[in-house]
Amino acid sequence: METIAVHFFIIIGAMFQSLTGIGFAMIAGPFLLLSINDSYAVQVNILLNIILSILIAPKIYKNADKSLLAKISLGTIMGIPLGLIFYSNIDINTLRLLVGYLVGIMAIRLIYTSQFSSSRIKSSVFKELITGFVSGILTVFLAMPGPALATYMGETGLYDKKTTRSTILLYFLFAYTLSILNHIIFIGVKYNAYKSAFFFAPSIIIGVFLGTLLVPKVSEKLFKILIIFVLALTSVALIIGTLI
Repeated sequence: METIAVHFFIIIGAMFQSLTGIGFAMIAGPFLLLSINDSYAVQVNILLNIILSILIAPKIYKNADKSLLAKISLGTIMGIPLGLIFYSNIDINTLRLLVGYLVGIMAIRLIYTSQFSSSRIKSSVFKELITGFVSGILTVFLAMPGPALATYMGETGLYDKKTTRSTILLYFLFAYTLSILNHIIFIGVKYNAYKSAFFFAPSIIIGVFLGTLLVPKVSEKLFKILIIFVLALTSVALIIGTLI
């Protein structure tokens, strides 16, 4: 019964991520952690995200903002070493709580900027590098690079649904691949992580298929609401999951 539940939430998570660009780590991550009950659950999450990104990348490549992607990716390269240090030395519950509050603030900011366009931030190379840096840390430690980039793109108000979704999903392919390579080199990836990823891969395929079907039906307004919803839910899940 537990395994069926995990497959279900992986399908839902993959559907949400293929639809909005984020959501898999938040929706499926906790259930993977409960099912596996080992630190390599994060590695399974990373591997499944790579599979998801590979499935979607050919369809969304042309719509991604390549300039933004390059700067975010550079920031990620700088942030990943710090993420590895956190992964190896810092209590995971402490960081989950901090990230939960941070993502909550991101969601509140997006709600505010969606109502008052004058409060939007101005894009800059420095801000994009910082966004990538934060995403790099969260990619390695929590397999969760999406919130920072989704928030930045929403805060600027410069990107439509198609560009936001495509840029985030293409970035994930880079970030998660770089992350698992760092795990392999510096930490090691357990055989069971690969085995579990292969076992859950069919659910990823189903979720991506469903999400892709729904994309044309989602308006720009609903897309922004879904992004805020996923960020808020991520915040609540991280905070409550740490405290109980």
